[in-house]
Amino acid sequence: MEVRNVSTRPAVTCSPSTSLAEAAHLMQEHNVGCLVVVRHGVMSGVVTDRDIVTRGIAEGRPLSSPVDSLMSSDVAFVFEADDVESAATLMASRG
Repeated sequence: MEVRNVSTRPAVTCSPSTSLAEAAHLMQEHNVGCLVVVRHGVMSGVVTDRDIVTRGIAEGRPLSSPVDSLMSSDVAFVFEADDVESAATLMASRG
């Protein structure tokens, strides 16, 4: 099975300066738990709902803080035609 069959398309994106509150609203609006952070048309990281809670709220950051203050920037990516099992193996090796 290909990644395209199990992923949200198109990916929901935000800029590095997007606030944590706005990121949470985007996740709610699109029913996703992760946003791709894009700077000048290039993926620069990801921010998850868990990041907002554990690195944001739990550490006392204001909801006006930008997502680049807590996003994960060392990310791997796959293409929509890649095999799901290969993608899962890559994710497991990075986590």
